[in-house]
Parts: sequence; structure tokens; C-alpha cells
Amino acid sequence: MASITLDISDEQLQKLQAIAQESGISLEHLLRTRIEDWLSHPTSDFV
Repeated sequence: MASITLDISDEQLQKLQAIAQESGISLEHLLRTRIEDWLSHPTSDFV
């Protein structure tokens, strides 16, 4: 499996951590799931 590193602001990290915690899942699982959803349902609205 490949890995990537992404720089995000502290505020973005805190928001993502809060969403993951509210959902009862790890941050890694949250991000992996959202990426899988995005790849499964691409949209032409992305700019």
C-alpha cells in the first residue's frame, strides 16, 4: 500500500479530528473512506 503526506492547517486537522471522533472512527479511517467515496463517485464539478 502506498502512503502520502499532506500538509494541512492546524484548524483543518482539528476539524477532521472532531468529525472522526463524533463518528467514533479514527482519522485515518475517516480520510480513507472519504477518498474511496470520492473515487467511486467522481464529479465533474471539481475545479
